[in-house]
Amino acid sequence: MSTHEHPHPADHSFVQRTARAVVPFVTAFLVALFAAKAVSLVTDNGWTRLATAVGVAVISLLFHPYESDEEEAES
Repeated sequence: MSTHEHPHPADHSFVQRTARAVVPFVTAFLVALFAAKAVSLVTDNGWTRLATAVGVAVISLLFHPYESDEEEAES
């Protein structure tokens, strides 16, 4: 038996919970900006840059590993 106790999600501070909620969106935004800049080197079409940025942001959010409360309770 382990004497190490895992913290419950309610034990985390407000800043930690906020950071976990915001980081995926900030990351997706930054990756989208980079993708739009890369596409702008190839084409001057604004719609192409916008579509690339939105697509990359959505894919970035879909591939982000989210943790649920059940997964944290099991570890």
